[in-house]
Amino acid sequence: MSSIAQALTFRWPGKKWATHGPDYADIEWFDPSPKPTEAEVTQAWLDFDTLPPPPDPSDELMTAISDAIKDEAPNSPVRKLGEALLGQAGKAGRIAGRPV
Repeated sequence: MSSIAQALTFRWPGKKWATHGPDYADIEWFDPSPKPTEAEVTQAWLDFDTLPPPPDPSDELMTAISDAIKDEAPNSPVRKLGEALLGQAGKAGRIAGRPV
């Protein structure tokens, strides 16, 4: 379940507000725009909770590395590094010590 802060950030990005608890009454609205109604915040919360999960960044990284080395000569340092990174990620799920 998301928080009210996540719902506000999702629906009203860049607006100025603070929360002092989990309820609508706990929202302090600093932005010059009108404060959203409780129904709008509730709907934003529901919408946020039904979003699909974000794409796995490791898939994008593996594709980018593969694309970057595909035209490199078989023994080039760039290709060797790319292949090492792809192999390391495939085995351990980490590149340079960071999860992918």
